[in-house]
Amino acid sequence: AVFEFAAPVGFEGGTVLTIEMDFFVNTSHTIGRPRLAVTAAPKPVAIKGDGHAAALATLMESLKKAGGPDTLSAKDRAELIKIYRAQDTEWAKLNNKVQQHMAAKPQTKKEKVQVTSEGFKPTKHHADGRGFPHFYKQTYFLKRGDPNQKQGEATQGFLQVLMRDGKNEKTWQVSAPENWRTSYRRRSLANWMTDTQNGAGHLLARVMANRLWQHHMGRGIVNTPNDFGLQGELPTHPQLLDWLASELIEGDWLLKPLHKKIVMSATYRQSSGYDAAKMKTDPQNKLHWRRTPARLQAEVIRDSLL
Repeated sequence: AVFEFAAPVGFEGGTVLTIEMDFFVNTSHTIGRPRLAVTAAPKPVAIKGDGHAAALATLMESLKKAGGPDTLSAKDRAELIKIYRAQDTEWAKLNNKVQQHMAAKPQTKKEKVQVTSEGFKPTKHHADGRGFPHFYKQTYFLKRGDPNQKQGEATQGFLQVLMRDGKNEKTWQVSAPENWRTSYRRRSLANWMTDTQNGAGHLLARVMANRLWQHHMGRGIVNTPNDFGLQGELPTHPQLLDWLASELIEGDWLLKPLHKKIVMSATYRQSSGYDAAKMKTDPQNKLHWRRTPARLQAEVIRDSLL
C-alpha cells in the first residue's frame, strides 16, 4: 500500500517520523513482516498497457549489447517477432481469420465411460517431506501399528474357508510379465473369485443369482444379500438358489439368460391377489405365494408413457 501525506512535513534540522498501526477489527490478524519505506518522490504512477513496453525495452537492451540481430539468441529473436507481429495489422487480420476457422471446426463428441484397469498411475499419499515414501513396494505386518516394528511381509492371500481340497494362494496367483508395470494381483483375485471348483466361484454365483432374484421379486432367496455368513438369514429355497447359480455358471456367467428364466417363471407371473389364510401363515410372503406389489421405477414409467 502507498500512502501520501495530506500536507508537507519536515523541518530544516531533520525529521523523525513515528508510525503507529492499530488493529481494531481483528486483533488476531496482524502483519507478519511489515516493511516501511519513506520517499520524497511523488506518488508512483500506475503502470498501464499490455506489458509489451517493459519486455520490449529489455529486448532492445539485449539487442544493443549483442551488437546486431544476427547475434541475438533464438529465444530473444522469437520474443521480438512475437511483439512485432502483434502490431502488424495485416498479420492480425490473417490471424483473426485463422482463429475463427479453428473455432468453427467440428467438435469431438465426448461420452463418459467407466474404465477399470491396472495401468493407471497411483494417487500420491501426500508424503512430501514427511519422512515416508508415497508408495511401498512391499506391505508388512506391523506390531501395534508401528511402521518401525515390521513382523514380516504381507503377501496376497484369500479366504481359507473358500479354498477347497487343500489348495493355497499359489493356485490362482499369476506372476506379472517381465518389466511389467503392475503386479497382476487383481488378475489373481479374479481367478480365485471365478473358480467354481476350488475357489470362491460357487459363492459368487449364489450371490449374483440371489441379487437377480431380489431385483425381480423384491426379496432375495437370502434376504440379507450382503451377508451370506452366520449373521445372515438362511435361504428360503436353498435348492432353487443352487439351481440358479448352476445355470449362471453353465451359461458362461451371462446374466441375460438368467433374467429370462426368472421373468418367465410361474412365480414371477403370479397375480398380487390377497388370500387371508395364506397371509396369516406367511405374512412376509417369504414363500412367494403371491406377487408382492411394488412401485414402478422411474425408467419403467417413462417407457410406458412413450
